[in-house]
Amino acid sequence: MLNITFNYDFDTEGFFSGEEGSTRRATLEKAASFYENFFTDSLLAISSGSEFNTWTVIFSNPATGNQQSIQDLSIPEDTIIIYVGGQDLDVALAQGGPGGYSASGSSDFLELLEGRGQAGALTDPTMDYSLWGGSITFDTNIVLGSTSFDWHNSSDLVGLDSDEIDFLSVAIHELGHVLGLVNGGDNSWSNQISSTGFTGTNALAIYRTEDDPNATSVPLNEDLSHWENGITSFTLAGDLQEPAMTTGGNQLGQRQLLTNLDYAAFEDIGWEIDLNSPDSADNNLNTPIYRFQSNVTPGTYLFVGDEERQNINQNFANSFTEEGIAFNAAIEPNSELLPLFRFQSSQRPGTYLFAGEAERNSIKTDPNLSNAFTEEGIAFYIYGVGAGEATPFSRFQNSLIPGTYLYATGFEADNIRANFSNFIEEGIAFEARI
Repeated sequence: MLNITFNYDFDTEGFFSGEEGSTRRATLEKAASFYENFFTDSLLAISSGSEFNTWTVIFSNPATGNQQSIQDLSIPEDTIIIYVGGQDLDVALAQGGPGGYSASGSSDFLELLEGRGQAGALTDPTMDYSLWGGSITFDTNIVLGSTSFDWHNSSDLVGLDSDEIDFLSVAIHELGHVLGLVNGGDNSWSNQISSTGFTGTNALAIYRTEDDPNATSVPLNEDLSHWENGITSFTLAGDLQEPAMTTGGNQLGQRQLLTNLDYAAFEDIGWEIDLNSPDSADNNLNTPIYRFQSNVTPGTYLFVGDEERQNINQNFANSFTEEGIAFNAAIEPNSELLPLFRFQSSQRPGTYLFAGEAERNSIKTDPNLSNAFTEEGIAFYIYGVGAGEATPFSRFQNSLIPGTYLYATGFEADNIRANFSNFIEEGIAFEARI
């Protein structure tokens, strides 16, 4: 499995220092996980050199933009090293790319540096991708046009405002350039570009399925290192969005994750990808949660696991109507997951609220709310808001029956917004698998 190691030695501007910097470091690790969890290549280690075999890595200094070199860098197996930092960039939110090197030594040593065990990286034309690492610079003073913007540093979506740039999205994008989606020279991305389109078989198949069934290539931006703006693709969680590797700027006030099209392109350039990784949401969220609508109070809903579902269908069929699987969650605790607590309304028995830890504490400490709702325990476990691991579900309160709620995503959520004005959207509640 791929291991992305970040090095902050050249962060002389202190972009990754202090409290803000600590948050950015954590979010950068989160961005790396979108690759590490699914890229399964085995990269050979590079030793620090010898009297006969020597090499020097060359990369853009993230604080100055000048060429930086380090001699005889030692890199463990399956690992790439990315030097990160910040500077005031005039034309971009960030700039990232793979590093180069110079070397002398035996043919075996030179092949190791070029391919790290990836045979296709040594062919002509190049059919696989290999690297030792690279660098990424983030803008320390974001100005778009004449307007200044701030970074949203957290990996959590909570608090992402319309005037903030999502740091996680930008980091994911720049890591994609380091990992090979970048035009220039003899590499396995450039070798699959025809005119202004990318012809990789996996990416083209996804594009034909999700966008244009008659396409002969996937349209690229004029720099040939980004997808053309306006293309859409589905994330692993099932959300339709512009792919992460479109041009920058789409991260303003919103999150942009890797999509099927992005992952397919990485596979085309030679990365071995397993989207059913043991670390993926499919393995954490594997319990169906069923939705019932109340017959006593129509427009109110209950979400339950299979055991309670059977009990309702056998003993309370007159009170509730099953509507099918709402989403998949977990019934056992997990270090990556958060508990969702169930409360029954004391004022309208048979109607329910599902709340996270913070809201649960607010209910229990507020006399008005604690009298209105009775806690029944943990309902199930889900990913928190902004985790980026599964599909976000929005919470809607039925204004005709205050204190009653519906959780929906995708087309159903869009339909509610468009046609059922009595349901007031309160924001993203959690992430679950559909």
